Amino acid sequence: MDLKNVISDLWGVQHAKYLKDVHLLTKLKERTMWYKTKLLTAFASTLLGIGLLSGCNTIEGAGQDMKAAGDKIEDATSENKNY
Repeated sequence: MDLKNVISDLWGVQHAKYLKDVHLLTKLKERTMWYKTKLLTAFASTLLGIGLLSGCNTIEGAGQDMKAAGDKIEDATSENKNY
């Protein structure tokens, strides 16, 4: 064997190892991204659920506030009638 063949054989082995490492890193990144996506989805769903459940208590209060504001507007307009 000459030096050129030895070098190309060694480069081929190292190159194959490098490609294998890149493949493993790519798979690891894909799996990590998948877990991050699942975790983010679960977190967002939890926050949305908490927001909806806590909103059940405040809708009644918001309705009362709107009714009070409407009553004040109605009173103000009835005081300023010009006809």
